[in-house]
Amino acid sequence: MVQSSTCDLPRDLRLFFGTRRIEKLGCVFLFFVLVFLSTQVARAGDGDLDPTFGSSGKVITDFSARNDIAQAVAIQPDGKIVVVGQSGVDTVFHSALARYNPDGSLDATFGASGKVLVTLDAAGDLLSAVAILPSGKIIAAGALNQNNANVGFVVARFNANGSLDTSFGNAGRTITTFGDPAAQANALIVQSDGKIVLIGHSGAGPYSELNDFALVRYDSEGSLDSSFGNGGKVRTHFDGEFNTGSRAMDAILQADGKIIAVGHYKNEGARRRFALARYLPNGDLDSTFGAGGMVTTQLGDFDAYGMTGVLMANGKIAVGGFKDARRNNDFALARYNADGSLDSTFGGTGSIINDLFGSSDDVVYSLLALPDGKLVATGHTGDYPNFRFGLARYNQNGVFDLSFGTAGKVLTDFGGISSRSFASALQSDGKIVLAGYSVAALGSPDLSNNFAVARYVASAALTRAPFDFDGDHKTDIGVFRPAGGEWWINRSSNGVTTVTQFGASADALAPADYTGDGKTDISFWRPSTGEWYVLRSDDNTFYSYLFGTTGDTPAPADYDADGKADAAVFRPSSGSWFIQRSSGGTTIEHFGSPGDVPVAADYDGDGRTDLAIYRPANGQWWINRSTGSVIAFGFGNSSDRPVIGDYTGDGKIDAAFWRPSTGEWYVLRSENFSYYAVPFGVSTDTPAPGDYDGDGKSDPAVFRSGTWYVARSTAGTQITQFGTSGDRPIASAFIP
Repeated sequence: MVQSSTCDLPRDLRLFFGTRRIEKLGCVFLFFVLVFLSTQVARAGDGDLDPTFGSSGKVITDFSARNDIAQAVAIQPDGKIVVVGQSGVDTVFHSALARYNPDGSLDATFGASGKVLVTLDAAGDLLSAVAILPSGKIIAAGALNQNNANVGFVVARFNANGSLDTSFGNAGRTITTFGDPAAQANALIVQSDGKIVLIGHSGAGPYSELNDFALVRYDSEGSLDSSFGNGGKVRTHFDGEFNTGSRAMDAILQADGKIIAVGHYKNEGARRRFALARYLPNGDLDSTFGAGGMVTTQLGDFDAYGMTGVLMANGKIAVGGFKDARRNNDFALARYNADGSLDSTFGGTGSIINDLFGSSDDVVYSLLALPDGKLVATGHTGDYPNFRFGLARYNQNGVFDLSFGTAGKVLTDFGGISSRSFASALQSDGKIVLAGYSVAALGSPDLSNNFAVARYVASAALTRAPFDFDGDHKTDIGVFRPAGGEWWINRSSNGVTTVTQFGASADALAPADYTGDGKTDISFWRPSTGEWYVLRSDDNTFYSYLFGTTGDTPAPADYDADGKADAAVFRPSSGSWFIQRSSGGTTIEHFGSPGDVPVAADYDGDGRTDLAIYRPANGQWWINRSTGSVIAFGFGNSSDRPVIGDYTGDGKIDAAFWRPSTGEWYVLRSENFSYYAVPFGVSTDTPAPGDYDGDGKSDPAVFRSGTWYVARSTAGTQITQFGTSGDRPIASAFIP
C-alpha cells in the first residue's frame, strides 16, 4: 500500500491545516478529527425541559409526608439551586429549604441529605423569599404563621451548610411586627452595602381588604436600621378609607438605590388594579415616580392582581399577575417607563392579557427579564383545581416569542393531581428554573404536596456580558501579564482577585465561554503552532487542540447559537473564516479580503454570531447577518480601532470605533443607524469596553498604565487601580 503524505482531503482543509501539519499528525488522527467535527449533536430547543436535570427535567422532593410548598428559588455562583418554602402537618407549618446540585440531585452537604426543616417560631413560620449573599450564606424571609394566618415578618440567615447562622439577629432570625393582626413579607432585596429590605403587607387580617404596603430594613446582621423610614419600618397607604387595601408581593432594587414595591390595590366600588410604589434610599416615597411616588393601573373592566415585578435592562419596569375571571384567569402583564407612566410600545397600550391554552386558568407569579429585552412569565395553567406549570416568553413588543416552546408557551405536567409554580430564577447559562409544588396522582400513598422543581433550556435567550469570569453578568476587570503569562482577574461577584499562570508572552488571548456554563474561560491561541488552550471555568482543568495556522487571527464566538463559544480563526491573507462548531462540524467560508480585520458578533440579536469585518483602508464595515442579507457601510478611518458592543442595550451589537487621536468613542446605534460620539480617554490608552455594571449595555472603558477608567452607563465613571504598565487588558483581547 502506498500512503500519501498529505492524505486525501479536500483542498480547503489541506490549506487550513497546512501540509506540514498533516504530515506531522498523520491521516488516522485527521480522520478522527474530521469525523468528530462532522458529528451533529442533538440539543433541546428553547423552552424544552432540560434532559440533564433530574428526571427528564423535573425533580420532586418530599419532606417526610408533610405538606411541602416551595415559594422561592435562587442560584448560587457554583450553579447549585436553593429552594425555600414551608413544610407542615395540618395547620402548623415551619420553614423548609432544599439545595440541589446542578444536575438536580439533592446536595448531601446541605442539611440532612440536602434538606433543612427549621423552626423559626414555635407557633409556625414559612419562607417566601431567598437570596445568596457574597459570603455564600443564605438569607431568607417570610412570615410567622399562627393558626393558618400570617402575623409578622421574619428574616433568617443560614450558613452554607444549611445550619442557622446564630450570629444573625436573635439566634439566627429577626421577627418584626407592625401592631396589626396580619403581616407577611413576600420579597427581599439585599443592597450593595449589605443591608436587607423585606417587602410585604400589614393590615387588619388574612381575609380583610384593609392592608397597606409594608417595608422593613435591617443592617447586615439583622438589627432594624433606624435610618430607614420610622425606626426601620415604612407603611404606604393607597387612596381610600372603607373596604380598601393594598398588598406588596414583590420588589425591585434599582442601581441608584431606589426601591420599587409591586403588588395590587383595591378601592371602594372600583376594580382591583396593579399597584407600584417607589422609595428613596431613606424610605421616603419618590415624588418623581407616578403620583407622589405611587402608580395604579386598571386593566379593563375586571379585577387584576399584580404579583411580581422586574427591572428591564433598559430601565423599564415590567409587572406580571393575572386577570381575575373566576377560575378562568389569564396572564396579565404591564410595562412602565422609568417615571411610572405606561410604556405604549408594549402591547400597544402598555399592557397585555393572554389566555395560554384556551379557557385555562392562568396566573403569573414570577417574571424574568432577559438582557435582550424579552420577558419570561411563569406560574400555572390548567382547569381548576388541576393545574400545571405554565410559562411564556414575550418579545420586546409584548407578543409571544414564537421561537420558545409551542408558539411562545410551555406547559409542564408532573403527572399528579396538580402542580403550581410560584418562583423562577435564571441561571448564568440562560436556563430557566421554576419552583413550586406538586401533588401525587390519585391512588398514591402520599397525597400531600411536595417541592417541585423544573429546569428549561433557553440558552439562546440570554445575552451574556463579555469577559465575565464569575458568571454574574458583569465584565470583570482583568489583565494579562506577558512576563509571566499570568491572568490577573478582579471578580466583580465578590471582589476577590485571582492569579492564574496560563500561557506565554507571544500567545494571543482568546477568552470565551467554551463550556456553556455562563462563565468566560481563560484561553489563549498560540500563533507559532496554531494550538488552542482552554482552562475550564467549572473545574480548572484544561484541554488543547490544533485549529488554525500561523498568520491567522483568533475570533472565537457562538456561531451556532448553542450557548458555547466555537473556536474560529480569520485568515487575513485570503479573507477566509474557519469555524469549529461546538455543536458539530467545521465551517469554511470566504467573507472578507486581505487586510481586513474580524469583528464577528451578533448584530441582528438572534443569538447567533454573524461574520463581519472592518476594512481599515476605507473605514468600511461588512456584516453577513444570519437573519438577513449582507450589509456594508462606512464608519471610521484607517487609524480608528473597532470597539464593538451592545451600547444601547437592545440585544444587538452596535458598530463602534475609538479614535486614538482624540480619545472619542463613536457608536452606530443598531436600532436606527444614527450615531453618537463621546470623549473618553487619551491617545496612549488601550480601549477595553465591556458591561462592567451588568445592565446589559456596553460601557466605554480604557486601561492606562495600571489604571482603569470605566464610563458606566448606570453609575458614572469608575476609576480602579488594577495592573501595571506593560499589562494587557483582557477586555481588549479581540480589538485590532
